[in-house]
Order: sequence, then C-alpha cells, then structure tokens
Amino acid sequence: MSLPQLYTAEQVADALHLESPAWLEDSARSGTIAHVRLGRRLRFSAKHVESLIAANEKGVDTPLPKPAPRRTRGNEPTTAPQPRRLQARVPARMRNL
Repeated sequence: MSLPQLYTAEQVADALHLESPAWLEDSARSGTIAHVRLGRRLRFSAKHVESLIAANEKGVDTPLPKPAPRRTRGNEPTTAPQPRRLQARVPARMRNL
C-alpha cells in the first residue's frame, strides 16, 4: 500500500504561484476547498489541487443571443394597457360655486 503524497499550504501556494498561502488556509477552514486535516495541520493531495484548479477554471462561454430591441414610446404594442392618467382634484373653495 502506498501512501498519497500530501503537500502543505505553502507548497501548494508556491506551485500555483500565489503570493501567500492564507487564501488556501482560509478556504480550507471554511470548507470551500477539499483538504486533509492532520491534527491542526492542513494538507492537500494532488487530487485536491486538481479539483481546486478545475473548480476555478474559466472557459470561453458561448455567446449569448442578442437581446430584443428596447421599445420606445412610438413602438409600444397596442395590446398593452395604457397607464391611467392622474387628474387634479378641484380645490375645496371651488366646489360650491
């Protein structure tokens, strides 16, 4: 039986050209990336690093279809209900005339 090679956060950060292992340590502690905990130590296997890379990989997305042109006032459909216009109230002093 062969044991898997385990790497420290510093070794993984160095291999991935990260400035600091702090991001790896914080992500592992919060449970967002896979890791092995040996006592208080964090360790990462090659499989963990591969899954980390795959999870953060950005591919080229297929282009989205162009949105429909926006409607302007002269271009509104006739079936749409027209907004009700507000009317001013007659002042109280003018009601009894």
